[in-house]
Amino acid sequence: MKIFIGIDFAKEKFDAALIAADSAKGEPIEYGVFENNDKGIRKMLKWVKDTHPKSKREDLVFCGENTGVYSRPVAEFLSSKGYKICIENAYRIKQSSGLIRGKNDRKDAAIIADYILRHEDEAAEFKSEKPVLKNLDTLFKQRRFLVKQASETKCKLESLDFEAGRKDELSATLDKYCIIKGSRLTLKFDKLASLSVSDTAVVECLAMLKIYEWQTDELDRKMKETIEEDDDVKENFDIITSIPGVALQNAVAMILCTDNFEKFGFDARKLACYYGVAVFGKESGTSVYAPPHTSHLANKQLKSLLTQAAVVSVTHCKPIRAYYSRLIAKGKKQQVVLNNVKNKLLHMIMSMVRHRTKYDEDAYGKSAKTYNTQICA
Repeated sequence: MKIFIGIDFAKEKFDAALIAADSAKGEPIEYGVFENNDKGIRKMLKWVKDTHPKSKREDLVFCGENTGVYSRPVAEFLSSKGYKICIENAYRIKQSSGLIRGKNDRKDAAIIADYILRHEDEAAEFKSEKPVLKNLDTLFKQRRFLVKQASETKCKLESLDFEAGRKDELSATLDKYCIIKGSRLTLKFDKLASLSVSDTAVVECLAMLKIYEWQTDELDRKMKETIEEDDDVKENFDIITSIPGVALQNAVAMILCTDNFEKFGFDARKLACYYGVAVFGKESGTSVYAPPHTSHLANKQLKSLLTQAAVVSVTHCKPIRAYYSRLIAKGKKQQVVLNNVKNKLLHMIMSMVRHRTKYDEDAYGKSAKTYNTQICA
């Protein structure tokens, strides 16, 4: 008899709800609350064993929502001990739960347990990431944070009130006011004392931008070194970046979101849905009709990165440029065409990775017909 345990994760604790496969409808569900650490996980396993003494390890199925740092330790622990655990998208669980009134952690755990009871055959079992992917993910997130900080610093710099041309003058003589060695910044207060308040603020912003630039370059270098550590990751990285316009950040983001292309089953349409570039229409009878458009349910960060790659590819990739020009000539709006380009790039990449081939302009770019047949097959 299978036992289904739904887990609602939080920072310091998690709620668990237990449902047996042969439970009669309306039978009370078992509940428990445990600390979100190894000690709490062991207590939960003991609680499950005490509740159902005859249950075996293979009879237990755990499920929880993907809450990042709160759910991963529990998932890693249970997976390493041989238990089956599924980490599902929170929105998917919510949409499959029907009408619900009220909300608390105990009820959420029961909803998750009921979900895995009904959808065990559809839920994917959690698998621990490769160390190289974990390291890449950490570096990628650090870089994203630095880019955000640099953007905020630039906005602050633009908002400062200083004389025209003063920024360039201060930038040219930045070494007089501060010492930058690697990621360390030392301000020369005796020099800064001679500057006005606005000039001092400009110097500080310019110095911080230099620090962010240095740190970003360092993270890029570390990401490239990490990619070299795994042959499979390196091969996929080389395939992705062989397309003109697709560089380090887009390649790393795609490798991470697809778990080095072990997710999505090489289905470019699924990947396009995840990126938010696949279009969907709405039609019912004769009165309801909405033209196809992209969904807001997407990874916005990946979509923005892919937009940058699409813009560069239109300039440097001949097949993409020909495709873009052809659609523009037909009168389509620029943003619609750019979204089509993003979709096309994902189809190209997925096809190339599936067939283990790099981009070849002679093979893919001779004509639109050849392009559509070979790349999008």
